[in-house]
Amino acid sequence: DGKLFYYYRKAMQQTRSVSPVPPFVGTGHEFGASHVVVARRIPLGQGRAGNLVIKADLGEVRERLLRSGAIVLLGSLVSFGMALFFSARFMRAIFEPILRLAETARVISSKKDYSVRASGPAAGELGVLVETFNEMLDQIQRRDEEATRASEDLEGLVEERTRDLSRSQRLLAEAQRLAQVGTWEHDFESGRVVWSDELYRL
Repeated sequence: DGKLFYYYRKAMQQTRSVSPVPPFVGTGHEFGASHVVVARRIPLGQGRAGNLVIKADLGEVRERLLRSGAIVLLGSLVSFGMALFFSARFMRAIFEPILRLAETARVISSKKDYSVRASGPAAGELGVLVETFNEMLDQIQRRDEEATRASEDLEGLVEERTRDLSRSQRLLAEAQRLAQVGTWEHDFESGRVVWSDELYRL
């Protein structure tokens, strides 16, 4: 008839203020702010003997959820911190050699000094990059030295040929003077003709 016949309370709830189970006729469930009530019929023959009503306190579940949430949050923060720490180390390990390589390229470009070499890790992809960059600098330095030597050799050859030409011109002028043979020069652009004194006297 909906009246309370008997109830059982957990030992841990003896000291807690728990509201009594409300009258619950029939079957079903009901959620409250801090509890859930589930009711089932107790059949007896063609009728029923009564209802079995269970009122469960959700405080423990809430506390477990809060603890689990705190653990998950703490684990996430720790994971994020570790990921940030390792990524910072990895980024430093990756970007520092690249920045040193860029600084080396800037120094070489500004000073035109191809004897400078880049420093970096000896292994891995960055090591291959630094090694290839230094090999390229070796080739450029060798070609620059060869070009410098060729330029010096060319300058020496031009100077030598200039001295030979000057000596030949002096010898020719001296031979013409001794032989008293005149010369003349014709400028094709202006049409001017210049006579030497010997030829002019003739």
